[in-house]
Amino acid sequence: MTTVIRKKPGRPVNSEMRADKRAQILEGARRCFIRDGFHKATTANISKEAGVNVASIYQYFENKDAVIESIVEQIVNQEITYLNAFDPAKLDYDSLNSFAATLYKSDEGKDGAILRAEILSEASRNPKVSEYVVNGSARIIKAITAFVERYQRQGDIPADLDAVSAATDLAYFHEGIQLHVPLTPDHRAKLMNIHVAFLAARLCIRRNPAS
Repeated sequence: MTTVIRKKPGRPVNSEMRADKRAQILEGARRCFIRDGFHKATTANISKEAGVNVASIYQYFENKDAVIESIVEQIVNQEITYLNAFDPAKLDYDSLNSFAATLYKSDEGKDGAILRAEILSEASRNPKVSEYVVNGSARIIKAITAFVERYQRQGDIPADLDAVSAATDLAYFHEGIQLHVPLTPDHRAKLMNIHVAFLAARLCIRRNPAS
C-alpha cells in the first residue's frame, strides 16, 4: 500500500507578501485582544478580524502564545523607536511633558494600555508569556539606560545618578501607570501629569517656573 504524504500549504514565496500577511494577522489579533480579551479571542475570531482563513494563521504562528510573543515584540520595538526618536536639544520638564502627551491624549495610547493589561494578565498564568514580557522589559530598560546616559553626558541629568537603577524604576512605573488609562479614561490628563512628575523627580530634573 502506497502512503501519500500531503504537503502543508506553503507560505507566500515573496518575503514582502509574507511580512504583509503576518502584519495583517497581528493587527487582527490586536483588535480582538483589545475588544474581547485574550481568552475570548479565538483563532476563528482573529482570522475573521484579519480577513484571512484560520489555516493562514497557523502558517505563520504555531499557536496563540506565538501571536502574543510577536505582539509583545511589536510593543517593545515601538517603545524603543519612540524613545530613540525623542531627541530634544535639552532634556527639561517641558520636553518630558511633550514626550508623555502622545501616551495619554490619543486612542492609540488607550488601546495600548488595554492590550498591555491583557498581556500582563496572561503572563501571570502562562510561564511562556511571562518569559516574553520579562525579556521585553529587559530590552526597554536597556534602551532607557542608554537614553539616561546620553543626557548625563550632555549635563541635563546628574552624572552620579545610577542610570540602570533609574531606567528600571522608569520602565516599571510606566508599565504600572499605563494600566490605569483604560480604567480611568476621564483622568488621562491627571495620570499624564503624575507620570511626568515622576520622570522628572527620578531623573533629578526640576520643573520650569513657567510650566
